[in-house]
Amino acid sequence: MNIKDKVLVVEDEKGISGFIRAILTANGYDVILAHTGAEAFSMISSHCPDLIVLDLGLPDMDGVETARRIRREVGPDTLIIIISAYDWAPIERQAREAGVDAFIPKPFFASTLYDTLLSVTRRISPKAGSGVSGEQYDFSGKCVLLVEDNAFNREVAQEFLEMTGAAVECAENGQEALEKFTSSEPGRYALILMDVQ
Repeated sequence: MNIKDKVLVVEDEKGISGFIRAILTANGYDVILAHTGAEAFSMISSHCPDLIVLDLGLPDMDGVETARRIRREVGPDTLIIIISAYDWAPIERQAREAGVDAFIPKPFFASTLYDTLLSVTRRISPKAGSGVSGEQYDFSGKCVLLVEDNAFNREVAQEFLEMTGAAVECAENGQEALEKFTSSEPGRYALILMDVQ
């Protein structure tokens, strides 16, 4: 089995679901979001996901029970990964029996999700032309100035850049970026990425 296109993310916290979607979309995958177990069930037959990323603490249903029911619907070929801020050890056996393939602790970074997918399947690779894999681009020894006022967007962008080996310095606004640039030694920044607003 290969992860092809579709990923269902079942997470009630919009910041986390958006973060996961940003990571996977940047790698070329079609991401569908659901915020409850019931909503996830309603999407499974029409979307046929290849991967399901499932929060353990959904508002309407326990994540392990949700995984069990989803596994019955999708069969053995769909990957199911649980994410949780709680310890995995007490529920691991029950979750594995329910059909969960892997666990990711919260909070996590883009590299954590990517590494988990690699370790579980050894079959996932970024879509051609996605340009996110650190194996495709190596910016080791290069410094990037990232200018972004939104903390969430800044964290996602920084994680992607660091996956390429780049050192990343951040500024929260144009004035701060200008001060960092003008006070730096010539040639310090190989690239400046700046939000248009």
